[in-house]
Amino acid sequence: MRSVKCDETHQLRDTIAAHFPVKGMDLLARTEPFHRWFSARRDSGTWMGNRTVETRDRLRVRLANLDGTVAEGLNFAAQDYLGLNDHPAVHQAVVDALHEHGPHSAGSDMLLGNSRDSLALRAELGHFLQREHVVLFPTGWGAAFGAIRGLVRRNDHLVLDRLSHNSLQNGARSATENISYFDHNDIDSAEQILRAIRAKDKQNAILLVTESVFSMDADSPNLRRLGELCREYSAAFLVDVAHDLGALGPTGLGRLEEQDALGMPDLIMGAFSKTFCTTGGFLAVRSEAVAQYVRCFGDANTFSNAMTPLQIAAVRATLKIIRQPEGAHLRAKLLQASLRLRQSLTTRGLKIFGEPCALVPVHTGPERLGRTAAALSARRGVLVNSVEYPAVAIGATRLRLQLSPAHADEDLDHCAQVIADSISEAK
Repeated sequence: MRSVKCDETHQLRDTIAAHFPVKGMDLLARTEPFHRWFSARRDSGTWMGNRTVETRDRLRVRLANLDGTVAEGLNFAAQDYLGLNDHPAVHQAVVDALHEHGPHSAGSDMLLGNSRDSLALRAELGHFLQREHVVLFPTGWGAAFGAIRGLVRRNDHLVLDRLSHNSLQNGARSATENISYFDHNDIDSAEQILRAIRAKDKQNAILLVTESVFSMDADSPNLRRLGELCREYSAAFLVDVAHDLGALGPTGLGRLEEQDALGMPDLIMGAFSKTFCTTGGFLAVRSEAVAQYVRCFGDANTFSNAMTPLQIAAVRATLKIIRQPEGAHLRAKLLQASLRLRQSLTTRGLKIFGEPCALVPVHTGPERLGRTAAALSARRGVLVNSVEYPAVAIGATRLRLQLSPAHADEDLDHCAQVIADSISEAK
């Protein structure tokens, strides 16, 4: 990371938010101020996005940065929560699917994009989640967007946790203007909103949306209590389980299982990109009518090609492992790694968020501090993600560490020391 010139400091301190509300009649030319800001970030080595993976094994990765430099070291930036990306059974399943079906689904869910294997996945996932019907989507983002877009209409109401994922919020904005946000994980705030809506509108539907694990804070709501509120106020209840399904809970059913709340959600949606080592998403429901309606009106799968045979094979193979004793063993190792890293970071005086899971967010605060600390960590051989607006609030930057059962105690302690040293130097 080269030194920063004085005339660049304001650009490196700014957030991307400053470059969204552009004006001017030339649609293309008005992107230039953003590009100057981006270029200063890139050239200073503090742009952590758009890196290219050159090589990767279970724990180490070699990345090419946009400024032409190369970073290599321990990987704490990957979404592979049980380390199944290297599992031989998963690899074999994908190879077999390639030979049998080829690499392409060749159509949307509506138009010949399904196969007997995708139907089998729907049945297997439904059995796992104790829901009779499953809709598959080509991405997790699309599953969130499509579930809301497919069900909610203009006069209905959406009630979302204030920190809901971008995909959920965009789905809400596409469906209705009647959107309310309750304070993060605040049951009383959610109830006040539900009560106020029902006091004035007893005709239209309400959908309450939350996540079982919020990836930027690694925390969880009281899912059972939220489900009870939804029943009390005749609201439907959607839970996004992207970050804990398969990776937490005695049988892999995540916080819903841990809170004895699996029966509460009307809609369970998630992504395969965290624990199931591929892309794609799903919506699981009890009603065939709901499933078929979303399949027809949830635009994200109707107008996109279906998950490929290779993706389907990867999910089926990982789901099988998750449900076996091997999956329970990997979840125990992941939890042990999370507890170890959290303790190592805390003893070094660092502030961390949330509860033990695959995610360990480390508070840095100002954007420039987070950017610089991430760049310094990479120079020291520990690769992490610096997360800032719009993923978190302005001034609330954090380093988001992502774990795998393969991380040994010495790796975790080394990571904690490097993070502590990097933040100290960045300050």
